[in-house]
Amino acid sequence: YYYYYYYYANNCCYYIHTYIHQQRYAGIAFANAPVAAVHALAYPIGSHFHVPHGLSNSLMLPHVLKFNAKDPAAKAMYAELAPLIGGLLSNSSSSSSSSSSSSEKVENMIAYYQSLPLELGLETQLRQVGVNQDDDIELLVTEAMKQTRLLPNNPRQVLLDDARRIYEEAY
Repeated sequence: YYYYYYYYANNCCYYIHTYIHQQRYAGIAFANAPVAAVHALAYPIGSHFHVPHGLSNSLMLPHVLKFNAKDPAAKAMYAELAPLIGGLLSNSSSSSSSSSSSSEKVENMIAYYQSLPLELGLETQLRQVGVNQDDDIELLVTEAMKQTRLLPNNPRQVLLDDARRIYEEAY
């Protein structure tokens, strides 16, 4: 395919070649990244309310993190990751982060992901993107539970009532 682009668009050959490689690497990354409940609950928001995928993920991320953090194994993983996350790393020194409790690290990580969309001027609640609590939450729950490729990857099992509660918290 490289030669096709080379002959078709000689002036932008390097750009297209680089773009193709970037897309290949993105595909490899996505194929090997077991995305889970955040994406499963975000997909119906995008498909039914035409919300961009990144925004629908940011709407769900803090709520799914809170849900998952109730699982001790997930909480331990989150506590390990928390000091590596951009905004958290700059807000804590290595000595204070090592003395922080796991719960404190996870709470700070969730708070960071709640505040980041606000700083960026993004919507932070489902109602802001056109979701109606009375009419649409059940539709979202039903559609999210169909994401059987994604939900098994979540560190904590998501049941129908769990998905409903997560959406209601995000509303």
